[in-house]
Amino acid sequence: MDGIGIVKRGAVKKLILIIITLLITINALVIQAQASLQVWPPKITIDIDNYDSKEEISFYIEARNPYRYPVNASTRVENPTPQAIKEGCTNIPDPSWFNVTPKTIYTLPGSTAKFKVSLNLPEKPLYYNESWETRITIFEDSSPKDAGGFMFKTEISVRIFVNTPPGEKASITKPLYFLIFIIIALLVTLLVFFYAKKLYSADQEEN
Repeated sequence: MDGIGIVKRGAVKKLILIIITLLITINALVIQAQASLQVWPPKITIDIDNYDSKEEISFYIEARNPYRYPVNASTRVENPTPQAIKEGCTNIPDPSWFNVTPKTIYTLPGSTAKFKVSLNLPEKPLYYNESWETRITIFEDSSPKDAGGFMFKTEISVRIFVNTPPGEKASITKPLYFLIFIIIALLVTLLVFFYAKKLYSADQEEN
C-alpha cells in the first residue's frame, strides 16, 4: 500500500507540474498575442493649399515597442483595397510619392521609434480637387530567440489623407478671361477702324 501511495503522490506531482507549465505557457502566449507595436497618430490629413509654396510637406510617425525584447520596426507604403478606402476618396496615383526614412529602426524594449514621412508630388501634371487615401504600414520583425520562442508579428497601418488644391477652375478661367479680353479688344479695334474709314470716305466725297 505504501508503494502504491508513493506512486500516486508522484503522479499527482507530475500532473500539478504539467498544469503549472501549461498555465505559464498559455499566459506567455496571451501576453504575446495581446502586445503589439503602439503607433501614433492613427491617421493624418494633409491639405495642400497651393502648389506655389516651397515648404516641405512632412510629418512624423512614432512606433513604441511594448515588448520585453527588442524588435525591428519596418515600414511600407501601400494603397488600401477598394473595400477599405474611405468614401469619397480614391487611391493616391503613386504611393512612392511618400518617402519614409529610415525604412527600419531597431527598437529596444519600451523605446519609441520615430519615422519621418515626406510627400514629394510631381511637378507635372498638377492635381486639383482630389481626395486621396493611402496607408503607411508599420510591422515588427524579431527573432524567436528574442521573443522567448514565440512569434506574433503584427502590422498596424496609419491612414493618410491628401486633399489637393481647388484651383483647377481658376487655372481654366484665367486663360478664358484673357481670350475674352482679346476678342473684345479686336472688336473695338475693328469698329474704330470702320468708323474712321467711314469718316474719311465722307470727307473725300465732300471735297
